[in-house]
Amino acid sequence: IFFVKCFEGVRLCVESWSAFELAEDMGWGETSHKQLLLDELTDIVLHCHIDEEKLEDYLQEFMEVNYNVVLEDDSAKDVAKILVNLYEESKAGRTEQLEALRIIKQNKAKPQQPTQESMDIEPAVPIVDEDGFEVVQSKKKKRHN
Repeated sequence: IFFVKCFEGVRLCVESWSAFELAEDMGWGETSHKQLLLDELTDIVLHCHIDEEKLEDYLQEFMEVNYNVVLEDDSAKDVAKILVNLYEESKAGRTEQLEALRIIKQNKAKPQQPTQESMDIEPAVPIVDEDGFEVVQSKKKKRHN
């Protein structure tokens, strides 16, 4: 069961990593390296070679070598931290990190419902006053008392 939880957690973590998903979706690598990353991370986690700094370095190198992407954000550090937490919790029989990753995956899968603000459509044709000037309308909603 430890193996299953770790594999699922690694998969969910990788699938929620925006930088990796963008590189995959945009085809920045010559081929897809998703399975390679999943296999290598699972191996690292399962064989207790889990050191946050080394894992961060590995993730940055993986992205650079396989996708020619230099990560300038802290996403590799964040992913490494999540994987370390996942390992430690799984080893202790806890699933908080895994549950959090499941929720993130569920939320990404749900289509976003439009809000009233996003449905407000600006007029396609500018409004011009009697002097020939374009009327600029405030984007703030007026209060009705």
